[in-house]
Amino acid sequence: MKLLKQALIHSTFCLALSSCSNEPKVVTFNLQQAQPDLFECEAAGNRPNLPASHEIDWEQVVTVEQAKTEHEAYVARMVDRNQVVTAYLVEIEGRLFTCQNNMQAQRAFYDDLPENPETGDRE
Repeated sequence: MKLLKQALIHSTFCLALSSCSNEPKVVTFNLQQAQPDLFECEAAGNRPNLPASHEIDWEQVVTVEQAKTEHEAYVARMVDRNQVVTAYLVEIEGRLFTCQNNMQAQRAFYDDLPENPETGDRE
């Protein structure tokens, strides 16, 4: 009985080894069909046109009231310019965030692919 158990154990092990093959399995896939929206990043686009800055002609300013008025106009124009720049930066940041998420999804996709045993590369 003991010899029968040993024979069964050894034969099971040999059968298990013989069923394994050394040929790598090839996984075919079309990456563009998998998730095509993950493989393109949006272009940054053109920079916006800024409103002209307000320049104070200090030679024409002779009173405190004129100086206050000129300064208020300067600050208002700077606020307008900064709003345009800020809106552009937020738009660019949003596109960059989307692109980064897409790249992260691509890395996850590639990491899930089986490794080629001969080269160690992803198939």
